[in-house]
Amino acid sequence: MSNFKFLFFTAIKPAMIKLIGSAYFLFLLTPFLLGQSLSQTAKVSWGAELREPSNSTLTKVIAKTSDGLYALRLKQSTTLEGFKAYVERFDEKMNLERSEELELKYNGKVRKFEDVIRLGGQFYLLTSFHNQVQKKNYLLSK
Repeated sequence: MSNFKFLFFTAIKPAMIKLIGSAYFLFLLTPFLLGQSLSQTAKVSWGAELREPSNSTLTKVIAKTSDGLYALRLKQSTTLEGFKAYVERFDEKMNLERSEELELKYNGKVRKFEDVIRLGGQFYLLTSFHNQVQKKNYLLSK
């Protein structure tokens, strides 16, 4: 069987190897070329300059709607609790409409903020809690 493989590869001429290599290259290049034809032009809309509260940062856009967007703001807490998290609603001109602090305490314990996601039109707050007695970490959603 090994003699057959050796004979097969010696029977391929260098011109055939170039042809196969070129065809393989074009095959790999095709998705990249077609992907460019499906791209859309970006639309950027600038609003007024945003004055951020001190020690805070907009960290991510949670969701984009037809009339604005929801963003996540994290603020460094002055206590040992870590971060305070806020969901902020901006209109289409990037004017702040609403800001709501997310409650990170549960039964008197502080949970660690992980993320906020929007799924099916609903917001989900993901937090974690380390139970020192059971030596387990829990991921909680609200």
